[in-house]
Amino acid sequence: MKSAVPESVHRAKDPNPRGGLRGARGVTTDGARLVIANTERLLVFDQYWKLVGDITHPLMGGVHDILAEVDGIWITCTNADLLLKLDRTGKMVADWEWRVDRSLVAGFGFRGLPKVDRTPDY
Repeated sequence: MKSAVPESVHRAKDPNPRGGLRGARGVTTDGARLVIANTERLLVFDQYWKLVGDITHPLMGGVHDILAEVDGIWITCTNADLLLKLDRTGKMVADWEWRVDRSLVAGFGFRGLPKVDRTPDY
């Protein structure tokens, strides 16, 4: 079975014909639902490939991959440089920002980095 993945709402602004903002970014399942990510949203399908949900968040830009857990879905948000966990309604339930982990930052050779600016819509 195959189905088209809805394009990013920002696809028209991306001149890259290969990669860029197009296509799927990650696939996971949370039981009866299949969740597929594009660059800025999670597309939720039922067992019949019917689109039953569409979840996004201002920090969800440049999604790279996703992972479902019982209480939510982890999302790699490369534009915001962090991991974000959303529940089934799109509410943020957790996040992880590598820039605030001092030992990890030092391991990469930095003395310190500013926190991610959480005010823009990535």
